[in-house]
Amino acid sequence: MIVPYRNEASYIGACCEALERQSIGRDRYELLFVDNRSTDGTSQLIGCAPGVTVIREERPGPYAARNAAIRMARGQFIAFTDADCAPAPDWLEQAQQAMRATGAAIAMGRRICPGGSALGVHLLQDYENAKLDHALTRLPSRFAFGWCSNMIIRAGVFRRVGLFDEWERAADTAYLQRVIRHDPADRIVFWPAMCVTHLEIRTTGQALRRMFVYGASNTRPARENGYSPLSMGQRWTLWRLCAQNPRYRAGDRFLLFCLLAAGGLLYKLGEVKGQLSWRATS
Repeated sequence: MIVPYRNEASYIGACCEALERQSIGRDRYELLFVDNRSTDGTSQLIGCAPGVTVIREERPGPYAARNAAIRMARGQFIAFTDADCAPAPDWLEQAQQAMRATGAAIAMGRRICPGGSALGVHLLQDYENAKLDHALTRLPSRFAFGWCSNMIIRAGVFRRVGLFDEWERAADTAYLQRVIRHDPADRIVFWPAMCVTHLEIRTTGQALRRMFVYGASNTRPARENGYSPLSMGQRWTLWRLCAQNPRYRAGDRFLLFCLLAAGGLLYKLGEVKGQLSWRATS
């Protein structure tokens, strides 16, 4: 179980508590936290319980930190979450069940919002979960994307395919595309019972700004790994699927439509920024 962090003192306590209280026996999993040049005292909040290891990784970026821990990990499965996430009590149990029930190489789960988050945040997160499920189960493999905040990978995959690209962002999506190209028979599945709470995003503005970041960062796996983001038409098709949720009222459906319109625009602006940044450095 790997958690990279850099200046996450606000959230690390909830993350640690959630990981220590998993439903499977504590002797069945190791916790590897990776300090990626933190300066706010996060490491002092983690504690020194048996089975907890803190690694220092000076190379910047969460994927360099994850790679440092992967080299030390001893388990058959390697699970990942982020320091600003609190996994559900049965998260690791569900992650193992996903791998054993499906025979998958990689499984990813659902992210939910903390209590008190704005309605728009809940609607956008529902959409993102539906998008991941849709991309992995109904679309060609070039649309597959991922998030390391809720992911489990067989250790053997890293031995066959290699480690993550050590980018600042989007190397999880790039890695999925590499796995697919290496062996198209490797399954990548969405397991909704495998759930984490993303503690950081609470306001609609924060959720929309994340769309801009996604647009900018996804230009790299699109350019280098063959990843294809959803087209606008595919996004509206997915909105119609989400709008069938029986929990949604008419106002919820309209709000989600408006948020996706704004988010789509921000994503496109992010793509422009990513492409301009690439041209400036190439």
